[in-house]
Amino acid sequence: MIAKELTKEQLKRQDEVDNACYAFLLELAKGSDLRWDMEGISQVREAVQDVLVDKLHIMSEMEFYPYNDCFE
Repeated sequence: MIAKELTKEQLKRQDEVDNACYAFLLELAKGSDLRWDMEGISQVREAVQDVLVDKLHIMSEMEFYPYNDCFE
């Protein structure tokens, strides 16, 4: 089986979320030389997802951060 590819819109959403998480980290780490770190960014993303998706029910998990859940 081959994983179904994400659409351009889904990839754009992933970039938006990851960039927003990085910007948040940069803002809170004022004055620090903070490099792009996907592990740290994903930890922030998961925490935000927990609030927006699981607690507040503002959007679905796929709306927040699209991922492959289907195979062709």
